[in-house]
Amino acid sequence: MADEKECRPTTTFQGISLREYIDSRFRDCEKVRDALLEGKDRALTKAEKNLGERLAGMNELGKVLEDQAGRFITRNELLGLVIGISTVISVIVSLVTMLLRK
Repeated sequence: MADEKECRPTTTFQGISLREYIDSRFRDCEKVRDALLEGKDRALTKAEKNLGERLAGMNELGKVLEDQAGRFITRNELLGLVIGISTVISVIVSLVTMLLRK
């Protein structure tokens, strides 16, 4: 990153004391650090927001699937219907056979 080289020491002093120079370099490094942390915080905030939206979508999907599963017929209910229909078909076949014999 281009700003990071501002934290590297240089050997030229332009009419300032060593203390002023060190303080200046320290402030420059703090600015770079603060900028990096700010960017990191923004990225984290965006990631948390996106994750929240995705989780909300997943929760909604879970509710839809749960509702849908409650509407499906169970195996036992289906078996009962099949047995009932088979019984009715058997009765109809018996009646048709009796009618055809006459």
